[in-house]
Amino acid sequence: MKKVFLGLTIALSAAVSSCVDLTFHTMVKDNGSGTINVEALLDPSISEMYKESKSHERGHSHGDIHGVRVTKTEEGVNKDGRYFVRVQGQFDSFEGLSEDELSYRMQKNGNETTYRIRFVNDNQASDESEEMDDVMGEQMMKMMFGERTIQYKLSVPGRIIKHNASQVNGQTLTWEMSFMTWIKEGLNMEVTCSR
Repeated sequence: MKKVFLGLTIALSAAVSSCVDLTFHTMVKDNGSGTINVEALLDPSISEMYKESKSHERGHSHGDIHGVRVTKTEEGVNKDGRYFVRVQGQFDSFEGLSEDELSYRMQKNGNETTYRIRFVNDNQASDESEEMDDVMGEQMMKMMFGERTIQYKLSVPGRIIKHNASQVNGQTLTWEMSFMTWIKEGLNMEVTCSR
């Protein structure tokens, strides 16, 4: 929530530390193409740090990232006084968004199509020193992200007949979790729709 935006998200999250909430919205068409939008909200106290870190990237263009053509970026202050960064892009292949631990799958079966998005953090500690590093890393992540949330929305074509989302509004499904849950447990979204 992320191939094109996973790297951007991790980098942005690291740059802005504990004061960020992320929303990903993927809108997929019947042919597997679509658009993706990412919005990061930063608390006022941290927006200057982000702007400063961004100033070091002058002249750098995001362009096409892993199969997503970035079509628009914007930033500013919302009505709540939080600084926002929005990135919009288009993709030709839903499955083409897959990368490393992130898997996008689209399976057609007659009039039904199932969309699956999975993020799995498969870094397992193999000895005692790595376990200690994992404990320290987890504590650091809690300090950095606290109760910040990540929200993933998926808009699909057709009538939704089965899903594991926490919320459905029309053809848009929403999954929401804390950053810590996302990092520790991963993400497993699935929806089946019919035409």
